[in-house]
Amino acid sequence: IVVAAAGNLDSDKIFYPAAYDGVIGVSATDGQDMPAGFSNYGGSVDLAAPGGRERSSDPEISAIISTQAALAEGGIIADFGELTGTSMASVQVAGVLGLMKAVYPQLTPELVERLLSAGHMTVDLGPKGRDDVFGHGRIDSYKAVESVNQLAAGMPFPDQPVVALSTTYLNVSSLRESALLSVNNAGNGTLKVSAVTGESNYVQVDEIRADESYLIRLNRTGLANGLYQNRIHITTNTGRFSVPLVFSVVESVSLRFSDIGAIKMKLKTSSSVWEEQKAAAGQDNHYAYTFEADDAPSELLAGVDLDNDGEVCAPRERCVTLFVGNALGKNVGSTENIVDVTYMPLMQ
Repeated sequence: IVVAAAGNLDSDKIFYPAAYDGVIGVSATDGQDMPAGFSNYGGSVDLAAPGGRERSSDPEISAIISTQAALAEGGIIADFGELTGTSMASVQVAGVLGLMKAVYPQLTPELVERLLSAGHMTVDLGPKGRDDVFGHGRIDSYKAVESVNQLAAGMPFPDQPVVALSTTYLNVSSLRESALLSVNNAGNGTLKVSAVTGESNYVQVDEIRADESYLIRLNRTGLANGLYQNRIHITTNTGRFSVPLVFSVVESVSLRFSDIGAIKMKLKTSSSVWEEQKAAAGQDNHYAYTFEADDAPSELLAGVDLDNDGEVCAPRERCVTLFVGNALGKNVGSTENIVDVTYMPLMQ
């Protein structure tokens, strides 16, 4: 079970490791259960915990007081100190999870997610259900430990839907016009999605399958070149979730396919003599080559020579074999030909 601080930038930008899938992201509250002014917020916040607030004239009121080690007189002594931040909040959540694990050793990340979604670990703050500031609410150690006490006593877990998004971050490249977002139920009970919306008129959401799949479409018409940030909001019967959306607008450019670089070619003639040549990619992956042949060519090997050992079609190198006997049979002597080697299988 991995817990991480949501960050102290007063921002909804993606912050790692809290934004990784499977990580419990923790924002900070002050002593009045209000959002700490420095705390990050957004779709990666799963719950909140006390983290203090920006320093006032009395640090004991604004900060989290805890034990710490201090260097003094050439040694380390036990001391107390005051600190603020989502780091202070996250360690409190980690401590509560440790208590829960001690009571119920079978506790898993999936079970923690279900307990969070059901409200069995937190006091709900802000809008009802999950939101981007407090997540599922502020940690409550008594409720959290009592919930696993009941599980340890054999009480069944109540049906509760759990929102599982296919991604926590959408990045649509300049070559794409859309992205797919799936909203799945990782728990029990019925999950109802009442709305999936963007924040701007250039973002449109089409429902593909009710309560499950949604196509996020972009309309870049009229937008200036640059990087754009938006959010997709998902409203469900368990709360409100959001997914950051990033996309770019660039000038239209003429694209060309990439090539595989220089290749080595060997031509076999009817007299079993191999002629060798190197070729560079031309337009659209066409490679031009010229061989001096005394008799009709029958077979052409073309491939990359990664280890520069002079061998073509060696193990773990890309290679293609072309049988060219009839096609080039009349071209005895110095002749230029074109071969398209867009695809080369990997030799085992």
